[in-house]
Order: sequence, then structure tokens, then C-alpha cells
Amino acid sequence: MADEFDLLPRPRRIARAAGVLALAPDGTVPASAGPDERIDAGAAGIPEEGYRLVVTPDRVTIEARDRAGAFYARRTLAQLVRTHAARGAVPAMTVDDAPDFRERGVMLDVSRDKVPTMATLTGAIDLLASLKYNRLQLYVEHTFAYPEHPRVWREASPLTGEEIETLDAYARERFVELVPNQNSFEHMKR
Repeated sequence: MADEFDLLPRPRRIARAAGVLALAPDGTVPASAGPDERIDAGAAGIPEEGYRLVVTPDRVTIEARDRAGAFYARRTLAQLVRTHAARGAVPAMTVDDAPDFRERGVMLDVSRDKVPTMATLTGAIDLLASLKYNRLQLYVEHTFAYPEHPRVWREASPLTGEEIETLDAYARERFVELVPNQNSFEHMKR
């Protein structure tokens, strides 16, 4: 059944229901339809970071055990809206999902070639969050601007401490942990 909805990652369970939720003319969920969210640490049967997303012809509701689960439910809803926007309606359904692994991450090497811009890095965080990844590890060699060691990063378009702090805050808002991976000594020939 999940193939019909083309969701990534594939939810644990999708149960189709009768009817559709009509989208607003701009292709979004009408404000009158929600989503209504209920976050409850004791939510029956919903694991940590899990959620239940219910789409009916009138409403969208989200049940989650924690804020991360509610966030992931909104990401699934956004995928459904994008997928069905051309039809003007999202099929009624219930989606139950939770991660299979506690840590779901990617390592990005920002020391080779051109260092990614902040726009590229925040875009990567948005993509990872939409796919429900919760870790982004930045592999850094000579591309961090250590204030006391400019010789190492000169001519490298390095990331600054302020930029890393900005990225960290941006990632946290999306339930992605920014993990440093600073190689040193042998990798710091400059």
C-alpha cells in the first residue's frame, strides 16, 4: 500500500480510508483542516519519535509521543501534499510510523573541493529532516577557521565558529544533531 503514496522513508503502516481531503487553491492543507496535534509522552502504542497521522475528508490530526514525532508527522504530511497537489486532494488515510534505528545519519565531507555555502548546508539539513534523519556529521580538516591558526585555513573558504553555531541551531529546530568530525595532525598538513 505504501507504494501508492511514494513516501520516503516508507512508513511502517498506511491504512487507506474512504474519501479525500480537498487542498486549498494554493495546494496546501486548508487552515480549517489543521493539523491538530496531540503530543503525549504516554501515547498508547506510539514509540519514541513515532507518530500517527490521520487524514480524513475534514481534518488532519497528529498524535505523537514527543515533539520529534510530531515534526516527522508534519514532514510526512508535506510529502503527501506535494505528491497529491496536482490532484487537488490528499487521500484519506492513517499513517503509523516510527524510526527503525535510534540514530539515522549522514557524514558530509566539507574539506574537499569547495566548502559548501550556508545555503547549501541548511538545504542539506532540510532534506535530511524531511527524510527523518537525525544526525549530520560534518567532516572537517583544514576548513574550520580556528582564530589562532589562520595559516591552516587561509585560502580554504572555511566555516567559522559563528556559522557552525548557526547551523547547529538550525539543525536542532529540525531534530537533527550536528556532529563535529575534526581530523587533525596528519590531516592538517597545511
